[in-house]
Amino acid sequence: FPYQRNFFYLLISLAPLSATGLYWLSELLFKYSKKYVFKKKVYSILPSALLIIIVLLFTFQNYYRIEPQQFSLQRIITQPEYKALVWLKDNYAPYNKVLAKPFLSATVYPISMNRVVGLIPSSVEGGAYARIYDFFNGNCEMKQRIVDEEKVDFVLSSEEVNCDFLGKVYYKDGVNIY
Repeated sequence: FPYQRNFFYLLISLAPLSATGLYWLSELLFKYSKKYVFKKKVYSILPSALLIIIVLLFTFQNYYRIEPQQFSLQRIITQPEYKALVWLKDNYAPYNKVLAKPFLSATVYPISMNRVVGLIPSSVEGGAYARIYDFFNGNCEMKQRIVDEEKVDFVLSSEEVNCDFLGKVYYKDGVNIY
């Protein structure tokens, strides 16, 4: 679905319509309960309780089942990558510049308080996305030039970067920090 965000806004806009329907249903229930079921003045407790129970049952019936899978929770970081970012936060001062792949870059600042070279391209300008692409697909000379020009302090990668100018400071579970 190309515009998933718009779809969720549509779903949120359906809340007032649901409230209107619930109000109509409660009015209808109270009207008929007064007319046919209850002869005394205490007629609102039972229909109210019944309405609340029915609404809660239908609301939470399939609460944890998400279908189709494209709407399920998306994980953009793995546990080893998270541990590497926590290690970076614990062992170095904040506000260093980290070069990582775009999806992983979105998690660098919230976890380790470090800045990134670029993020996922979007309407809010993600920074030097092309530089990240060039770094991870280029040769060592290009990588050296990008690190120097962008003033990168750390490179975070799940792939081995075999360049002499990068010194590995962390490796665990397939995640490298240079």
